[in-house]
Amino acid sequence: MRQTHLLRLTLASVEIVATRREALDSVAEVEGLPPTLATYRHSVYETSVVYEFSQLARQDFEAHDNTPVWERPIAWQVPDGKYWRAGHIDMSLFSAKRNVETRIEFGKANPRLNSRPSPRDLKLEDDARKLFETRQEHRASKNDTHDSTVKKRSIESFVVIWEERDSRIQKSTAKLTLKRGQEWLQRCRHHATSATTKTGCNVVLEAVAASTLVSFDSSVHRSAYAAIYSIALTD
Repeated sequence: MRQTHLLRLTLASVEIVATRREALDSVAEVEGLPPTLATYRHSVYETSVVYEFSQLARQDFEAHDNTPVWERPIAWQVPDGKYWRAGHIDMSLFSAKRNVETRIEFGKANPRLNSRPSPRDLKLEDDARKLFETRQEHRASKNDTHDSTVKKRSIESFVVIWEERDSRIQKSTAKLTLKRGQEWLQRCRHHATSATTKTGCNVVLEAVAASTLVSFDSSVHRSAYAAIYSIALTD
C-alpha cells in the first residue's frame, strides 16, 4: 500500500471525527465546566479516528486484494526472555497475491520536545518496539499451531502518527502555515532518529502531511498533522 495514501486516509479520518465533534459542541453552550476542562470537549480520540479509517479504507483494501484484520492478536517471546507476551496490532492487511502481511499501528503523537539530544515521540517508540519484537512471529496466541506456509509470509510494518492542533489549546501554533509544516517534517525526522536509538531497530520517516480542520468560529484555528514511519524488520 502506498504510504502517502495511508496518510491521506488518516487525515480524512481525523477531519471527519473533528468536524463531527465541532458540530455537536457548537449546538449549545455548556455551562458548569471548569475552564481547564472545557477545551477537552473538542478533542479527537484515537479509537474514533481508527474506526473512520476502517470505513474509508474498506473499498481500497478490496480493490488491492488486501484482507484486513483489525486488532490482530499476536503472541511473541520477549527478546532474550523465556516468557510469552500477548497483544494486538491495530491493523494487519493480508495479501494472498503478494504473500505479505502489512502491519500498521495508529496513534496520537506523544511528543517530548525538550528531550536531548533530539525530540522524541513516545508513541512512535512504543509501537516501533512492538512491531520489531513481533517481526518473526505469526501466531495469534502462544498455543496457536501454524504451518510452514504461514511462516514464509513476508511482513512489512508501519506506524502512522497524527497530531491535532486547536488554538483554544495551542494558542500560537494551531494555524497551518508552510513554516509549521516544515517544522513538523523536521520534528518527525528527529523522532525517527530518536526512535531508532531507543528501540534498536531502524525507524524511517516515509512521508508527512497536514491539513486545516473545519471550525465554526472564525477566531478558532484548527489543523491536523500526520506522519508515517516504516520499521525495518532486520537486525
